[in-house]
Amino acid sequence: MSLINDALKRASKSPPPSPVDVGAAFRPAEQPRRSPALVLAISLIALVILGMAGWFLFRGWQASRAAAAGDDNTTVAARENAEARRPGSLAANPSGKATAGASTNGLAAGAAPGPAVPPFKLNAIFFRARNPSVVINAKTLYVGDKVAEAKVLKIDRGSVTLELGGQTNVLTLE
Repeated sequence: MSLINDALKRASKSPPPSPVDVGAAFRPAEQPRRSPALVLAISLIALVILGMAGWFLFRGWQASRAAAAGDDNTTVAARENAEARRPGSLAANPSGKATAGASTNGLAAGAAPGPAVPPFKLNAIFFRARNPSVVINAKTLYVGDKVAEAKVLKIDRGSVTLELGGQTNVLTLE
């Protein structure tokens, strides 16, 4: 107990502590000011990003509006089993022999004999102004491609021109 009493006596003899400023302990430290160049650079970057986003949104809106108005430059044409409905075609004649007076693959019956023309089946035409394509015998082809030794010369909205052995052959959708 004497230790406690001695400590109390010494505390009463020492000068009182200075009052504590409560507001100083919770005052935030001074923040360094940002340079105006940094603020300007961040603002310009944000403005460029917002401008690009607006441009992309505008282009998407234009494309969707053009598609809704029917201004799309892509034309898709296809036929389904037209070979089977055509009289004189190989699909309509299971024996594989052409009937008299019937033309096969767009060539006249009285045409000069040339290389044997394989049967071409025009499945679809995907007409785009820049890069039209066609599906013949289940193969997607472009201008200049070959299918069974026949070269695709021209693709129109409703027909395809093939060249085989110096002869041209026009396939049309029916």
